[in-house]
Amino acid sequence: MKNFSNKFKDVIVEGKSLQLIWKSETKNMKDKDFQREALDFRSYVEEYKPEGILVDMRNFGFKLTPEISSWRDQNIVTVYNQIRLKRFAFVVNDVSNYADQKIKDKNTFETRYFDDMDVALKWVSGK
Repeated sequence: MKNFSNKFKDVIVEGKSLQLIWKSETKNMKDKDFQREALDFRSYVEEYKPEGILVDMRNFGFKLTPEISSWRDQNIVTVYNQIRLKRFAFVVNDVSNYADQKIKDKNTFETRYFDDMDVALKWVSGK
């Protein structure tokens, strides 16, 4: 297991999966901060080529605008498809806010939302 950390996030590399754990400091992020942190995470994705990614959003305070969401799709999600990612899990405070639990569109990977970190970790790791 490898851990990387800064004031906005922790990144954990474990087996064939990556975890991105957003910190409460993200409430003070600007657009450029989010873009820098997302590109940094992308570098881990490109290096480790995980089969599964878990993103813990429970303390994420940055508000994604449509423009930043579009930027993320173009600059980050495309890499997930390039490495043939299989599973992407969001851990959130309330899964009822996410109507469609199983999202699979043009992506190579399946996306699910969880409110239990252990269940999400098992799913992401393919167990």
